[in-house]
Amino acid sequence: MNTPAGLTPEVKAATIQLAQAHGWRVVKFQGVAAGLPDLVLSRGHRTIAVVFGEPTAEQRVRLDALTDAGLLAVAWTPEHWRDGTVAHHLRRQAPLETPR
Repeated sequence: MNTPAGLTPEVKAATIQLAQAHGWRVVKFQGVAAGLPDLVLSRGHRTIAVVFGEPTAEQRVRLDALTDAGLLAVAWTPEHWRDGTVAHHLRRQAPLETPR
């Protein structure tokens, strides 16, 4: 996993804790296969694939494929934690109906 300066294990753990506190199911991928996101979060009809830091070329290809499939696929940096972007996404309510 790419870990930019300032993205500590505590920030990753805090992201997981916040996600779980808001009802997200969390799947962590670490060292399993090149190109996988670091986390996959799901709640209701929403799924977010997360890479922490700058994605590798393989991760970018997979994030783009997930985006093309209609999922939110993001690369979160320490700045996204500080500016509230992470919290915004994790606190959002799931859609009431499944998109068709």
